[in-house]
Amino acid sequence: MARRKPSPPTRSEAEATTTPLPPAKAAKRPWEEDTGRIHGESFALYDRKPRPCLTMLVGPSAGALYRVEDKGAVLGRHAECDVHIPSDSISRRHAWVMPKAHGLAISDLRSTNGTYLNGDRITEAMATEGDKIQLGDTIILRYSAQDELDQTFQQQMYDMAVRDVLTGINNRKAFLELLRAEVAWATRHKLPLSVLMVDVDHFRKVNDAHGYMAGDRVLQAVARGLSTTLRAEDVLARFGGEEFAVACRGTPPQAATAAAERLRMAVDGLEVLVPGMGTLHVTVSVGVTTMMGHTTPEELMERAGHALERAKAGGRNRVELLLPPPAA
Repeated sequence: MARRKPSPPTRSEAEATTTPLPPAKAAKRPWEEDTGRIHGESFALYDRKPRPCLTMLVGPSAGALYRVEDKGAVLGRHAECDVHIPSDSISRRHAWVMPKAHGLAISDLRSTNGTYLNGDRITEAMATEGDKIQLGDTIILRYSAQDELDQTFQQQMYDMAVRDVLTGINNRKAFLELLRAEVAWATRHKLPLSVLMVDVDHFRKVNDAHGYMAGDRVLQAVARGLSTTLRAEDVLARFGGEEFAVACRGTPPQAATAAAERLRMAVDGLEVLVPGMGTLHVTVSVGVTTMMGHTTPEELMERAGHALERAKAGGRNRVELLLPPPAA
């Protein structure tokens, strides 16, 4: 039996077979999703609304990010200011900023050294995205609007610049910047400032005998022990290797020596648990000096270093105080 030839397709059927399908809807990119995964890692919801922020470009905390709340913010060197900048070149209450629909309103609060917007001294002005606000002679801030993700990223970058990765406390660079501000504060208020240099005794032997992982555990434990013993206003940093530095505001020599002894005893009582190796016992030597009259940060650090050398030469696990010779 002969096969029947298929009938030609109707017009509607032909159009159905030749008309291309509509393009598939493009998938959202990772940063456009409310929730999802980026390179296999999940990420949480975040606030996409840009918020007014100030980034310090020049000053004691270069890179720091300050978020300006809807109620506005007072900028100054006083500790109770919304944006506290410990600099001797600005006034206690230097300027006030307030978010507006089209930028950031700035008002100078009768400061001694003035407030500037993009180089021009102002009494009141409106800053827009990217403008630079200068307070006095040495502080420059940049205004920008950033969402929560941008703020988090910048804060992480700042922390990486000023924090010691291993211990989480200030690093050497941050400490020296903060010490310069503390010296200026002590000079202005005619109050004492003491610096302590702390060194972990025989640390190289710990590394040689137990390995670098054990050495890291020791440094982390010492940093925790020092942190919990110091006051909130004291500045602690890992200065380098097994050395730590402390700045104690308003602390005369006798009180600084007593504080150093408390630090020594706190570390002496630590038991550092190292998995697979049991516990390690470590001690520290501490050198102490106090700012007397006009002193530079470099002179303070050098004298504290000499005091530390005396403590180590005297048998370690001890405190030594070294003061400058009396003025003639």
